[in-house]
Amino acid sequence: MRLRLTTLADADIVQILQQTRRLFGPLQVRAYAEIIKAGLQIISADPERASIQDRSEISPGLRSFHLELAGRKRGSAAHLLYFGIVDEAEVVVYRVLHEAMAPKRRLAAALRAERNDN
Repeated sequence: MRLRLTTLADADIVQILQQTRRLFGPLQVRAYAEIIKAGLQIISADPERASIQDRSEISPGLRSFHLELAGRKRGSAAHLLYFGIVDEAEVVVYRVLHEAMAPKRRLAAALRAERNDN
């Protein structure tokens, strides 16, 4: 399936990688960038896989994927991809949020913008 990131999701990734570099250095930022890339590939290849969580309690059709699963090592990542499937042909990543963040409030703007664009 085609993959698209919203402006907010792009900004989330930039911020995550900047913070990772600042806290853990260049080797870890490269490793985390690879985990993010792998997670994006996983959800675009199979957005219905068993490890993906239905998040319809936040918004109809919303799903999440914990990047730790893309890292294949417990504790390798602390962020989730929040996404939806549009027209059965496109996976849209709305936000990339830390597991400790409350997603409902942070996703509201991204979901509103996406509905207004369509």
